[in-house]
Order: sequence, then C-alpha cells, then structure tokens
Amino acid sequence: MADIDSDFVRALSGKVGGVSIVERYGKKFARLLPAIYHDAQSEEQLHQRGKLQAVIALYQRVKDSPLPLVWRTAAIGLPRSGYNLFVKRNIHAFRGDGFVSDYSQLHFSEGTLQQAENLKLKSTPDNNFTLCWTCNPETASSSHTDRLILILVEEDATFFPHVIETPACRADDSFTFRLPDGVSLPSHLYCFFSNKDFHQFSNDKYFQL
Repeated sequence: MADIDSDFVRALSGKVGGVSIVERYGKKFARLLPAIYHDAQSEEQLHQRGKLQAVIALYQRVKDSPLPLVWRTAAIGLPRSGYNLFVKRNIHAFRGDGFVSDYSQLHFSEGTLQQAENLKLKSTPDNNFTLCWTCNPETASSSHTDRLILILVEEDATFFPHVIETPACRADDSFTFRLPDGVSLPSHLYCFFSNKDFHQFSNDKYFQL
C-alpha cells in the first residue's frame, strides 16, 4: 500500500478504477484491487477466520470493563488501535473452532509499568489463593501505590473473563482471594498492576489454578 503525496489524489476517496483510496491516521494510501475477488474458503483460511471471530468475541465480552483503556494506552504511538493490538496479541491463543488452545498465550494487559518482582501463587487448604511478590523500590516505572488487578477465566465452553479490581497495592506484598461464586476449577489467572490514576499498566502474568 503506497503513501499518497499528491494534492489531487489526496482529495480522492473510495475506489478509483483498479485502485482503492483509504485514509489511516490522517494520511491517505492507495492500493491495487484484485482483478477478480475469490472468497477465501481453503481449510487454512477458514481456520484463521474462526480464530479471528473468537478473539473478536473475547473483546466484545470485556469492552465494558476497564480493559479497553489498558489496550488504548498500550497502542499510543503505534500505527494501530487498542482493539487491533488486543486482537494481534490474542489471536494465536485460539483454535479455528473458537476454543482456546493455550491459555498462557492470552493477554489482558500490556504496558510500561514495572511488573512485581518474584510474583508467585500459592493455594491454601481452605480453598483460598494467595499471590505473593516483592515490592519493587520506587522507580520511574513503579510506585508502592500501584493497584493489583486480576482476570479470572474459567476453563469451559462459556468463555467469560471476570475482571477483579482488588484493594491490594504493590506495597502489600501479597493478596489472598477466593474464586467468585459460580467459578470452578480449572481456571486461569492473569494479574497486572495499574498506577493509582489508572493510566499506566504493567504486562500481565499468567497462572493456572
């Protein structure tokens, strides 16, 4: 796709002859259109469509949570939206039939905030789970007031992430929780930190419960 640097062509939009004029991020681009369109129906193409549909459905299920803000922030300065970045990071976690093939490949946060050091998960006899970490020293990319956020995903056909904004902060060094009502094992945990103003985020870390 070619960047347009012509006053005349920049005034155009849509399809002109065999060329499509599109605008992205304030710039116009031209690309050739195929002479004949063939619907993609090969096994590999159908597989990719299934994966794409699955990750789009996942985004729709979290779009009313704080997570879209996380991805919009992660996409700042990139030539794509937060939505497109979310799709790019998560599409490889799915199979063509729409089910997750590898839960460790799912990601719910990405950012420059420092992740907690030595982050570990322990289970307790009373069916609780405890996250423990070493509080990072104050740096430009972390603070003792950073808040812990959890995402829980139950391993079943009704894929629905539970977003939990915990009261724990980085200085606490640990947080104990129970599975929400209606969520059973096996489940999958993703945890990350946000700053107190919720405009900086760390990469997430995965645990299997």
